[in-house]
Amino acid sequence: MDSMFAPEDEISYQTMGHRIRECLERLNVIGLYIDMVRNQPLGDDGARMFEIFAHSVDDLKRVMEEGLQLVSEMDLQPLEIEKLQNELKTAIDSLQTASDHHAQQLNDQKSEHESKISEFEAKESEHDAKLYEYIGKVAELEADKAELEDKISVLEAKVHGLETNSSEAHKKLAAVSQVSHEQDQINKALEHAQNWLAVAQAQNKAISLEFKEANARNPDSRYHSRLEPRSSEISQGSVQSGHSSHQADLRPTGSSVPTGAGKAVLTRAFPSPGVAFESHGDEEPPARLPSLGQTQPRAQKPSGLRATGVQGFLPPRPLNFQSAAAQRQPGPPQTGIQVLIPPQSFGSRSLGSDTSVSPGGGSVEDATTRVDEPAYNAKPSTRRKRKQTASGNSTPQEDAMRRREPPQATHDLGSAQSARARYSARPAISKEEKRERAETLLDMFAIAWDITPEEREKILGYFESFFGNRTRTVESRIMDVDKYCIGPMDRATPYPPMCLYASVMRHASGEGGTGHTQSTCPTCAFDVGVGGEGRICLWAKFHPQVATGYGERADDGVLPRLARRYDDVAEPRTVTRGGKQIRWILYKRKAAENDPDEEPRTIGDVIV
Repeated sequence: MDSMFAPEDEISYQTMGHRIRECLERLNVIGLYIDMVRNQPLGDDGARMFEIFAHSVDDLKRVMEEGLQLVSEMDLQPLEIEKLQNELKTAIDSLQTASDHHAQQLNDQKSEHESKISEFEAKESEHDAKLYEYIGKVAELEADKAELEDKISVLEAKVHGLETNSSEAHKKLAAVSQVSHEQDQINKALEHAQNWLAVAQAQNKAISLEFKEANARNPDSRYHSRLEPRSSEISQGSVQSGHSSHQADLRPTGSSVPTGAGKAVLTRAFPSPGVAFESHGDEEPPARLPSLGQTQPRAQKPSGLRATGVQGFLPPRPLNFQSAAAQRQPGPPQTGIQVLIPPQSFGSRSLGSDTSVSPGGGSVEDATTRVDEPAYNAKPSTRRKRKQTASGNSTPQEDAMRRREPPQATHDLGSAQSARARYSARPAISKEEKRERAETLLDMFAIAWDITPEEREKILGYFESFFGNRTRTVESRIMDVDKYCIGPMDRATPYPPMCLYASVMRHASGEGGTGHTQSTCPTCAFDVGVGGEGRICLWAKFHPQVATGYGERADDGVLPRLARRYDDVAEPRTVTRGGKQIRWILYKRKAAENDPDEEPRTIGDVIV
C-alpha cells in the first residue's frame, strides 16, 4: 500500500484519483467482510471491538470519498497531498491493527466453542449409554412383572380353593355342632327319663306299701291282686310322649298348675271317696275301695304307663287306693304323692300351656298346687290345699301316710331364679353415672353441623337412655354403634343410613336412604317432646381414617361372610381431633326430602 503514495513528481492527479478508487473498492470488500462477521456469535468484548472497527472503516471510507472528490474537483497542492497521504496511511494502519486484533479474538472464540462442542458430544455419548442401560433394566423389570403376575394368579387360585374349603369346613363344623347339640339334648332327655323312672319306681313302691297295709287291715285280700299296679309296667313303660294310646291330664278342669323357678310341679292325688269319673273309651272308671265287709266287682286293669300332657313318666290313671281304715277316719281325705316335673322337654311334646311358671324363687311347697281329684273331665266339688298340721295335732293315719311319701325328685337346671329375677337383681346406676357415660360416648362423635347448646343437651338425653336403668357399659354401646355404622351385611348399605337412636334402642328405625327424613322417621317423627318439638333424628358413619372392625365389602355391596367377624381391637380405633378421640361423625337428618343439603364441612383434614 506504500507504493500508492509515490513522490509528487511521479504521479499525477489522475493517477491519485485512480488509486483512491482502488482503495475505495478494497474498503467495500472490507465492508462486505464486516457484514459477514456481524452475523456471527461474538462475546461482549468482541462485539464492542467489532463495532469500533466498523466505525473506523466507515470513517476511512468517508475520508477517502471526500479526498477523491477533492482530487477530482481541485488542483491539490503538494503539501496538502502529503498531508492527505499521511492521514490515509494512519487510517489504514489503525484499520489493519483493528482487523488483526479482531481476527485473533475470532480465532480464540472459535477454539472455545469447539472445546465446548466436544464436551457436549462426550456428555451426549454418556447419556446415550445410560439410556441404553435403563432400557435394559426396564425390560428386565417387565419380565419380572410378568413372572409375578403369573405367581399372583396361582396364589389367587389357591386362595379361592382355600376359601371354598373353608366354607365347606364351616358347613361341616356347623353340622357337627348341630349333631353335638342334638346329642346333648338326647343325653339330657335320657337323664330326665331315668330320673322320672326312678320317681315312678319310688311311687310304685310307696303304693305297694300302702296296698300291703290296706290288705293287712282288710281281711278280704282279693282286692290286692286287682288294684296293685304292676312294677314291670312302670319300669318298662313307653318313654315317648304323644305315642301312647291313652293320654290324660292330671290337673283339675279349668285350673293351672303354677311352678317354682326352674321346675314345674305336678301333684298326683288320690281321689276322695264318692268322686265321679268319666269313662274313656275302652277303660272302665276306677272303683272305690269297699268298706270292710263289702264286696266290689273286679274292675278292668289299667294298661301300664301312659304319656300325659306334660313331659315325663307318670303311672297309670290314679285309682282310689285309700285303705278301708282311712275311709272310716274323720277329717279330710289323705292327699297323694308329689311329682316335680322339670320344664325341659324331651321328645316332640313340651309343657306348653299345661303349666305356668311363676317368676322368682320360693320354696317348693309355696309353688306347688295340690290336686285332690283327677281331671277326667269331671268337675270336682272342692279344691283343697294340703293341711299344714303339726305331728301332735294330726291323726295317726295322717302321720303314717306322711311318713310313707317318697322323696321328691327335683331337677334344678341352672339357677333357682328365673331370667327376670336375675335381671331384676342387677344394680341400678345413678343419674350422674348415666350422664357421664353419655358424655363419654358423645365425645367420640365429630359433629357435622353447628350444634347449639340446646341441641347438645337433647342429644345427651338421648344417649343417657342408651344406658337405661340397668348397667350398660360404654364398650357395649360402642359395639352397637359400630354395628349400626357398618349397616346390613347381606346387601348394600343405604345412604344415609337408618335412625341411630332407634337402631341402638331396638326401635323402628326405618329403611334409610334419601326418603328417610325427620318427618318420615318412624321413631323420631312421632316422639313429640316438650313444646311439641319432635326428637332430633340423627345418623352417623365411621370417620374415614379409623378402622371399622369389619372387613371390606364386595363390589355388589355385600359384606363377605369371612369379613363379618367383629374385631374390637382393630387399629386405629380413633383419631385425635380438637383434643378428643373421634371414631364416628354425627349428622342431623334433613326435615324434608326437598330441603337443601348441608354445606360441606372440614373436620381436621377431612371434608364431610
